[in-house]
Amino acid sequence: MSDCSCVAYHTTRATEALKALYGSQFAAIGTHCTRCGTSYWSWLDRTEMSTARDAIGATRMKKCSEAELRTIVDEMVRRAGMTGIPRDRIRTIVSRFRDRGSADAKKWWQVWK
Repeated sequence: MSDCSCVAYHTTRATEALKALYGSQFAAIGTHCTRCGTSYWSWLDRTEMSTARDAIGATRMKKCSEAELRTIVDEMVRRAGMTGIPRDRIRTIVSRFRDRGSADAKKWWQVWK
């Protein structure tokens, strides 16, 4: 694992998003790291997931551009729609992470450890 804290940032955000979902809501969460070029994405299903371990287990990664990450997240939402999940029940969050050794980035790294 590199010294970049992007994986900790993404998994913490995914866990927080899972806790914020209610009922039978879903979330497609994506994070692109501008430091190492890695993208992370998670599909969260509140009806089947409830813990941080579930959110971490649902996370995938790939070295790709932010544009490709947005395509991946859009595809997750499209496939969910094909299974009958209404678009208004899916929260979509795609963000950029900039780890420059800031205190906030160090805080996220401590959460991961």
